[in-house]
Amino acid sequence: MYLWRHLRTGESSGRCERVSQRCDGSHQGYECDSVNFVSGYNWKDGIGPRNQRPVRPEGAWGALEPNTFGTDDFLQYAEKLGIEPYVCINAGLGTVEEARQWVEYTNESRDAYWAQQRRKNGRDKPYNVKYWGLGNELDGPWQLGHKNAEDYVKFALEAAKAMRRVDPSIKLIASRSSNFRSGWDWIGWNRKILDGMRDEIDYISLHTYIGNRTNKFEEFLSASADMDHRIEVVEGLIKAAQSGQANPRPIAIAYDEWNVWYRARGNSELATGKTGLKEIYNYEDALAMGMASILFFAMPTA
Repeated sequence: MYLWRHLRTGESSGRCERVSQRCDGSHQGYECDSVNFVSGYNWKDGIGPRNQRPVRPEGAWGALEPNTFGTDDFLQYAEKLGIEPYVCINAGLGTVEEARQWVEYTNESRDAYWAQQRRKNGRDKPYNVKYWGLGNELDGPWQLGHKNAEDYVKFALEAAKAMRRVDPSIKLIASRSSNFRSGWDWIGWNRKILDGMRDEIDYISLHTYIGNRTNKFEEFLSASADMDHRIEVVEGLIKAAQSGQANPRPIAIAYDEWNVWYRARGNSELATGKTGLKEIYNYEDALAMGMASILFFAMPTA
């Protein structure tokens, strides 16, 4: 399980903000290039001398992305903090080849092209990034490169194959349904992902954002019960996908996004982007997240 707190750096454009902590409180991982941003991101824009990196319109929130905090900056920062990096590939508008090349850049020790580029940028030894997310919230119609479950599985399986041809030791996290809106079959999406990818993935992720729009305090605090229900459902889907296999691949749940978020939201992604995504928290938000923390403390860690 992953517990998240926010952290900003002077060089971050706002997309590398999550430090994870294990349930024992120790720093465990740091996630960059996730959330909706990643589905329009080209990692090659963020390497090399900072003054030569391109500034591009960012398609998720409508900002300009200066690319001043890229792959080397992030991974070296994670090393300084002594935490495990978690990188999410672009499975929206990106390609399988871009994902493969990213693993080559970070993890290849031989004299391959992208390993040479890493060395030209001042890093000789590989970073050996272990955790890789196979895209972010691709079931959501708000996502650039939105896919149905079948198309996502096809893409993610090819990406997994290509990435593991570079480094067989990496751990892969599948993008699960994050669309819990009325009329959407989030359980069906997760079932298709697990049935199609059970032999390739090590984790399936979960995301939850809660809010108190109706100003009902007790109801707000009970949101952790909904989170608990989603965990139980996905646990059941994992068991069902593994049923009948002689030696099923272990699959755990990565709860890699969760928070209070409802004030700094608009009617569209671009409208939300204009808020700066800066949620101003209060004491009841802390209590609600405390309820979620109790839930996580009771769960085993992978």
